[in-house]
Amino acid sequence: MKFAVTALCLMSFWGSVAFAAEPTKVAIANPGRIFSEMQELKDLRGKMDSEKKLLEGVDREKREQVRAIEAARDALKVETLQYQEKNAELLKVSIEYETWGRLNNANFQREQKLQLKLIYQKIEEAVAEVAKQKGFDLVISDQRSEMPGEIDRLNIEQLRAIINSRAVLYAGEKADISNDVLALLDAKYRGASKSEK
Repeated sequence: MKFAVTALCLMSFWGSVAFAAEPTKVAIANPGRIFSEMQELKDLRGKMDSEKKLLEGVDREKREQVRAIEAARDALKVETLQYQEKNAELLKVSIEYETWGRLNNANFQREQKLQLKLIYQKIEEAVAEVAKQKGFDLVISDQRSEMPGEIDRLNIEQLRAIINSRAVLYAGEKADISNDVLALLDAKYRGASKSEK
């Protein structure tokens, strides 16, 4: 009798566990595509390009200044005091130019890295938000590179690398939430832009 009651309890317990466990719902999102298509990143690239052009203009001016001092120095005789003075000025201006270039390059790269990190965090947050809304438990990063049509241009290692980089072999349209993530990111960006004005 005890055995029958124990068996009945175990069957009841395992039966309820089996019915309680739901399958894990999995989606994919393509961060590379999201990065390249999101409006905030497009605007940021435009801003960074403008800043880069501005810095390139200042760089040209500073480089021309160095060349002008060098040309003025070279027009003088080496053994004169004026040559030595121009040479000292050239050395000072050259060092200032090099330091300015390195500092601006480091600042520009740091700003790019910071923006990239912030945008990636926004993508992660948007993926989580969309996944929760749609009832997905797990979102896998879909970074499949396109299989080349013409394989004669690739060696075997290159083709193997492309194949090995494809972590997602198949995903139905409903599993890809990239468009929903893009829509959410762009809507939040437009909303933030309006509130700043």
